[in-house]
Amino acid sequence: MLKKILSWQLLSPILTTAGLLFRPLQIILKQDILIMINEGNRDTLGLFLVYAHLKYGYKLKIKVHSMMFLQRFWVLLYRPTIITSINIDCPEGIKIYEFLHDLGCYRLMIPTEHAMYNTIQYLITQFNIQGLIDNILVANEKMKELFINEKKSPADQIHVIGYPTFDWSVPPLNTFFEPRKTFFQKHRVPLDRKVILLASSFSVADAIDDNNKKYQFAPIPEAELIKLIETTQKLRKLTIDCFTELLTKHPNWQLFIRKHPFEKPDLYFQAWANHWQVCQVHYEEIHDVLANCDVFVHWRSTSSLQAWGFGKPTILINFNECPNSLQENELESFHLGNYLCQHLAELEPILATILNGQPLPATQIEHRKRCQQKFFPNMDGHAAETAAQLIHKLFRQEQRRKIKFSTKPLDTLHLLRGFGLWFVYKINFQLARLLKCQPNNFRSSLIKISSAYDGFALEFHQLRLEKKISKHLRKIYDATN
Repeated sequence: MLKKILSWQLLSPILTTAGLLFRPLQIILKQDILIMINEGNRDTLGLFLVYAHLKYGYKLKIKVHSMMFLQRFWVLLYRPTIITSINIDCPEGIKIYEFLHDLGCYRLMIPTEHAMYNTIQYLITQFNIQGLIDNILVANEKMKELFINEKKSPADQIHVIGYPTFDWSVPPLNTFFEPRKTFFQKHRVPLDRKVILLASSFSVADAIDDNNKKYQFAPIPEAELIKLIETTQKLRKLTIDCFTELLTKHPNWQLFIRKHPFEKPDLYFQAWANHWQVCQVHYEEIHDVLANCDVFVHWRSTSSLQAWGFGKPTILINFNECPNSLQENELESFHLGNYLCQHLAELEPILATILNGQPLPATQIEHRKRCQQKFFPNMDGHAAETAAQLIHKLFRQEQRRKIKFSTKPLDTLHLLRGFGLWFVYKINFQLARLLKCQPNNFRSSLIKISSAYDGFALEFHQLRLEKKISKHLRKIYDATN
């Protein structure tokens, strides 16, 4: 211990001096805005769209990065005037916001949940955020009301912007994704196949072994959480067995399976690794798969709302063979916007009805409208535009804000270490790009490489869509100016 203390005392002055050498670079790379995106690919594409509006519409200096990787490095390097970051759901989140406060950054919090629950425990942070946040951007009035009622923030600091990811589910942006012919050819699926997309959404099924680590800040009691994990595991097993049997009976059906980001892929690979009717699309962009499926099957997946935007039939599985699989706080209008499958035996006739071309029942369409009107009345393709307009207004108010250079030796160490890790990241990303072009049986290597970087979701979005979306937005903003 004494050696460590003496070593640090000797190293501190050297790091302080080294920190001064970074200042010219920090001045050059200074950004107006930094957007930090949540892990698990939650709203990555939506916040990428906000970034695009600010960059190409409002001509601001802006960067966007994953919260999962090197967040302190990006903040120290860019010294942003305004930073948008995620909900505070653990003590580390408090430390990040305290760090941003010390630097002098203006702090916007964007909770990345849909607010599809009646209870606050799944939505509102358990932690005291008073004084840590300057403004909060939320998806809907219900979410704003919950924050106010729980005294997390005054009403004048909470702004309803909508949910930017939904912008990609409605015209014109829902035409930006892979066409059916291209997508099917890539996955070697005949064009005449009927495609079922199963979005597993069994998010806690693989949490039992690390309950005290990964879910120690879960918003429900541990006993209830363990029960939910066990129920989820049982439902997942029932679902896999049921689809395996259905595919045998229906050789013209094709299953695309996409796991929840928090699930491990092992069980799906074991069940369907060499199944000719199954494509494992765990790391495909969800909108590509939504655009090209014929029906969407899920268990409480928020992606079902995106499927509604594409006009897809959706099936909500709630097998009575697995009791308590749906919690009471799920909302009726959300339920009834789907076909409800309450028994294993019901799934086959429901799928057959849909795949034979029956249009959506009028009652389902009405319940979808009710759900959207209650929670997302502005699901009109303009949420990212609304968010960007507000952030730009705040930037104009705060652009003279003084952002400090950190003189702490530990922060200099973050910068030094960050450049090395960034170099490794660049190498891994190029390797991931190479592997992504390979057939599915080569993709296990991609999973291992990219898992540390949240699947490179943001990077692949930028590589694929930024040029196209920049042209689209420039036309819009040029026409209005």
